[in-house]
Amino acid sequence: MAMLIELHMCPSLFATTTDQCSVMAKMNDEAECFRVCVVTLSGACYQDEFDEEGLSVVKATLGEHVSWSEFFGLVREAFITGQVKVQGVGEAAAAVSCHVSGTGNDGEGCVVKFTVSKVDAPLMPTLVKALVDAYQLQAHPKVHEQQLATLTEELLQTKMRVEQAEREVCVLKESFLWKRQLDIHNTQRIEKMQEKIANYTLNANDGRIAAAENRGDTCGRGRSIAEAPTKGCIRQPLGEEECRPYDPELLAIIKGRWVTKSDIDSNSAHKHVIMPLTLTELRGRVPMFANRQQEAVWEALDKLDDWDYNVFDVQRAMTGDDFASLHLQTKGGSLFITMYALLIKYNLLFKFNIDEQIALNWISTVEAGYNGNPYHNSMHAADVLHITHYILSKGGLAKRCQLSDLQVFAVLFAAAIHDYNHPGVNNNFHVKTQSYNAILYNDRSVLENLHVSSVFELMKNPRFNILESFSDEQWREIRETVIDMVLATDMSLHGKYIARLKRRLDERASFTDREDQNLALAMALKLADVSNCGRPLDIYLKWSAKVSDEFYLQGDRERNLGFECSPFMNRLQPALAKGQVAFMNYIIIPFFEMMVELLPNMRLSVECAEICRKYWIQSGEE
Repeated sequence: MAMLIELHMCPSLFATTTDQCSVMAKMNDEAECFRVCVVTLSGACYQDEFDEEGLSVVKATLGEHVSWSEFFGLVREAFITGQVKVQGVGEAAAAVSCHVSGTGNDGEGCVVKFTVSKVDAPLMPTLVKALVDAYQLQAHPKVHEQQLATLTEELLQTKMRVEQAEREVCVLKESFLWKRQLDIHNTQRIEKMQEKIANYTLNANDGRIAAAENRGDTCGRGRSIAEAPTKGCIRQPLGEEECRPYDPELLAIIKGRWVTKSDIDSNSAHKHVIMPLTLTELRGRVPMFANRQQEAVWEALDKLDDWDYNVFDVQRAMTGDDFASLHLQTKGGSLFITMYALLIKYNLLFKFNIDEQIALNWISTVEAGYNGNPYHNSMHAADVLHITHYILSKGGLAKRCQLSDLQVFAVLFAAAIHDYNHPGVNNNFHVKTQSYNAILYNDRSVLENLHVSSVFELMKNPRFNILESFSDEQWREIRETVIDMVLATDMSLHGKYIARLKRRLDERASFTDREDQNLALAMALKLADVSNCGRPLDIYLKWSAKVSDEFYLQGDRERNLGFECSPFMNRLQPALAKGQVAFMNYIIIPFFEMMVELLPNMRLSVECAEICRKYWIQSGEE
């Protein structure tokens, strides 16, 4: 490194010897070696490049203690004083000697000698060009200073692009690994479903035959056996299970953050299955967790109230990764942990006398009801849930709108279920393909209606009815709030909601009456739903890769069905940067800025969105 520093500081050197040989010594074009060139009077050309190892051999002839600064200083002085000689000119090589008087240990001077090899290529044009360039540099320094500044800026931009590309490669590698795991899991699911269908058909066949024989219906065997009629049934994401296995010790640690045993009313103790650790127990446990999972979850929850809470960290702590695990999550994932923590933090189980086991069943089943899509999965739900909590608390929404505890519960409920049972394709796909749900919901907010109705259908089973302890009036208020909030996440209605909010802001509404409260809550969930565009850059890049994966999967399905790929969903014409910049310019940043008018404490979201947008612009892909 010291050699390169001195080499970069050494100017181009030129000399003409007494026997009319032209000599040049300068840094090579790659800025890594010292190039020495000779052109004799007869036109013979000699040249070699000396890297650090080669120069070290030359420097060693001067003594062990000569520094690189002194070495290049001696060479410069020899060229400046005209003490350069070319000796031993032959068919293979020549020697260039740089003489400096009175600098040796004996006071008689010293010699720096470079041996250069003969080359066939003419070097005089190279020497002349280098000499002219050196003259231009001396005669017009400001021009070259500007050029140097431009090159320095280009170098900086190039380094930034390299760093960005390296980050993107990491994200793409994770995405590729996720897709491989997804293919394996889907293959296994298909095999299991085919086996179930075969068993069902066999059982139905046996039943039909037995029934026909009992009736004496001999022609029953020759009929094609249709699918047996089914009763209206509730989708059970966990099958026969009511709740995935969980670590009660981990939940006790989480509960102990905000609740003590003395906080639990003895009259409702039967509704609590997790007893929190006491402060003494917690102090003893925190430095010495039973396992790494407990420690990682505890550390992640330290940021539950912050903008950079990272659900990827929670998911990895719970399941080992943040992509392949989404189909399984045998002991719960980031949504399970985040929702349970917030129910405890807001003390909602106690305030509404909610049976804790039913709450755990509900959270676990809702998490399982999210499909393993690249983007619209349970991690996205956990992320939106956390941002909704941030908007309520540090964002100032609960205070601004004077929300009741019941409304806070409804808000968290809506955030947790807002994409429940999402199929990984958007409303436009359902409408184009005339899917069952598009027909059912008349092409209006197809998925948003599906999310809400599926969860309320699930809660018809008492084991999953987290609203069981609420009065009829409370139940209706929660349902109305949840419907209003989730339906607002349909981006085709974005303009209408923006117009409503702008009108009420212009009218200086207090946002404390029921209608305005519900509008503010709907806008809060809308913000949380697209908040990944305004998160710290490392978190945003992961989400942008996931949304791109899901878009391309929909584009593949559209292409296979003979439809034109939806905008930004054609993997054959990738446009991630263009799509993200456009989305931020026309949707995200104007929306976030309007929300700052309602909630000034949300300014951070705009600042982060500007950074994320700048990332794509600086990458040169805008």
